[in-house]
Amino acid sequence: MRTFSTVIGAVIAFLSLVYVISVTNVPLSLFISKSGLVLVIIGTFSAMLLSFSIIEIKRVFNIVTQIFFKNEKHMSEVALDLIKFCQESRISGFNIEKGKQIHPFISDCIVMINDGYSSEEIRSLLEIRIQTYANKEQNDIGIIKSLVKYPPAFGMLGTVIGLIAMMAGMNSENGMKDIGINMAVALTTTLYGLLISNFMFKPIADNLAGRSERNFTLRNMVMECMIMAKEKKSVIIIQDVANSFLTAQDTISIYEEGQSNAA
Repeated sequence: MRTFSTVIGAVIAFLSLVYVISVTNVPLSLFISKSGLVLVIIGTFSAMLLSFSIIEIKRVFNIVTQIFFKNEKHMSEVALDLIKFCQESRISGFNIEKGKQIHPFISDCIVMINDGYSSEEIRSLLEIRIQTYANKEQNDIGIIKSLVKYPPAFGMLGTVIGLIAMMAGMNSENGMKDIGINMAVALTTTLYGLLISNFMFKPIADNLAGRSERNFTLRNMVMECMIMAKEKKSVIIIQDVANSFLTAQDTISIYEEGQSNAA
């Protein structure tokens, strides 16, 4: 559902921009500058290469792609599937492949359970791993946030170059006559920089920050529920543990789910 809202938000932002441009009664071509767009995009990309490694950039691009093309399950849905998995695993054993389909962190838990670690050892090691994952995600968010400053900077650079060229051409035959349209063209690079920064990098950074917080909560929920399952606790206890990580309106009941399916 969050992927759907992301796409809808992008569409609404684009349509609002088109509407604002259309009511200015200025030709659309005036807002299009290939050289300005190239300067902002290539300049931002070059700044990325100077600031970060190829591996970091590739990882961030993969994460950004998931925002638009990989749907994120709601926490209550993951919790319900996790409880069912724990209930089944108490009888048939822990299946890593099936656990991965619910949440990737389940496989980390199963490996430690199968290796014979005690509950306290599992909790201690997984807490370190959870924090490591969180630090890595925060680093990715930091990369995106640092990119926010580059497009406006290169946009302003393009504007300055355009203004220098415009001033230099004022002595020509049509220099004074074309000063208005030349000024408009010079400002397009600043427009592109602001659009890319505020309609792209900032929302993506906020999206990743929210995902990181949810992943932190989900991993802790998975850890505690899997430890309960390892200790052969009842499904009611596992359910209560899972609900402790959810908000009041998101709490779930495996028995109510079973009754609704039966109906």
